[in-house]
Amino acid sequence: MTSSKIPYFQNPSNYLQTLQSTGWKEMEHTDEKHRFWTRAWDQKEPPKSLGPSEFAEPMADSSYQAETFPTSLDELPRALLREEYRRMYDGLCALGPDPQPKGGRRTAVPITGHPGIGKTIFRDYALYRRCLEGKPTLYFDESTLYLFHEGGVLSLGKDVHTDLTTLDPFTPDTRLLLDGPSPQLPIPNAFCYATEIIQGSYSLHLHLTRADGTGGRSIRCAS
Repeated sequence: MTSSKIPYFQNPSNYLQTLQSTGWKEMEHTDEKHRFWTRAWDQKEPPKSLGPSEFAEPMADSSYQAETFPTSLDELPRALLREEYRRMYDGLCALGPDPQPKGGRRTAVPITGHPGIGKTIFRDYALYRRCLEGKPTLYFDESTLYLFHEGGVLSLGKDVHTDLTTLDPFTPDTRLLLDGPSPQLPIPNAFCYATEIIQGSYSLHLHLTRADGTGGRSIRCAS
C-alpha cells in the first residue's frame, strides 16, 4: 500500500514510499499502546465513573463518584478526569492555525504549569479524546514515536533521532503530542525541525503541535 492511499498521509514526493520503507512498524496487540487503542479508538470506551469501593485507598462511606479515562501509560491504566482537562482540550480545538512557521521549524502549542500539576496526564487525555474522535495522532514517548490511527498503532524507534522527513507527509489534521524538554527527557534533535522547541523553564513540559507545522498558541494549565 502506498502512502498516498493512507488517509493520514499527504501525497509524498516519492509515491512508492511505504510504511515499511520509512521505518514504521505495527505494534503487537499485547503492547500497552495497542491495548489503549482498542479501548479508546472511535468511541470505544467513554469516561467511566468509579465509586469509593473501587478507589485504591480506603475511603469513608460516600456517594461520591470519580470520572476516569483510560491512558496509554503502563503504570497508570486509568486517570482521574479533571474538568480542567476538558476545558483545556476544548480550548486547543478552538485555536485556529497560525501563519506558516519560518526557518523550517514547525510551531507548537505549549502547555505550561508547575511540576506535578498534571501536564503529562493531560497529554494522555488529549490522546484519548483524539482517539475517541477518530483523529490520527503522533505521540512521542521517551525514545519512540507512535502513530495512533484508524488501523491501530505504529511505532518508529531510532529513526526519529536522525530522519528529519519522518513527519513531513502527514495531513493537517494530524497532531504531535510530546512531553519535554526536561533534563531527564530531552527532545530528539530531529524534532527541532518538527516543532518549535521553546527554551527556558523546565516546567514548560508539554508541547502540542500539528504534524504539518501549524499551530503555535499557548494555554496555561491552571492550579
